[in-house]
Amino acid sequence: MADELYSIVDMAETYPYDLREDAFVFKNGAPHPFDGTELKGRTPLVAIGSNGSPKRLAMKFGDDAVVPVKPAQLMDHAIVYAAAITSYGSVPATLVEMSGATALVAVVYLDRAQIEVMHASESVGRNYEVIDLGTHVIVDEAPLPAPVLAYRSLYGPLRVNGQAVRLAEVPTVGTPLGAAYQSGILALLHHQFADRGEIYATFIGDLVASPERRGAIMASLATGIATTGRRCET
Repeated sequence: MADELYSIVDMAETYPYDLREDAFVFKNGAPHPFDGTELKGRTPLVAIGSNGSPKRLAMKFGDDAVVPVKPAQLMDHAIVYAAAITSYGSVPATLVEMSGATALVAVVYLDRAQIEVMHASESVGRNYEVIDLGTHVIVDEAPLPAPVLAYRSLYGPLRVNGQAVRLAEVPTVGTPLGAAYQSGILALLHHQFADRGEIYATFIGDLVASPERRGAIMASLATGIATTGRRCET
């Protein structure tokens, strides 16, 4: 039981997983040197969170999939936490427009069948909407021609003391927004929403086990979190 709870907490805390800074092709269940011949007939999609990580690609598409991935710059946007909680206990990413900001992201190149799988995995229409980032995405020092797809959370950004919070794991420059690692955001949720005496690991485990509890906390996240005037435990 303890090992299972440890795995749940690890899955939640390590989002957005094993992001890379180099170009690669995911195939045979692992990253391989980039091969430009794999791009033909594929649509670019900006991975603002875990969708560019080999671990997540394996979970979504299986080891037999072939997915080229390249590092990219997303101009005039910041990558921030969404006011949402995933079924695996993480607070996911979304993007916000911000003039002058540059986010260091990845672009995954998907075929038609893979796009359908990705849309389903992101619960398009329920959790995310698909947007076209046009010429805001720079790869190999040149803007990608539209369409360049991305997901934007329908729940909007999570605001702490009135301000969105960047994912520290996804660097964004040119913005005054503060950043936090996933473990820090989850610790904040535990402090704000845990039952009296409920330890952190049990809280994360219950987020995963209980859609009702996730939904109730997300309803509170919609109005933001205030870290002043917090409750006191006695």
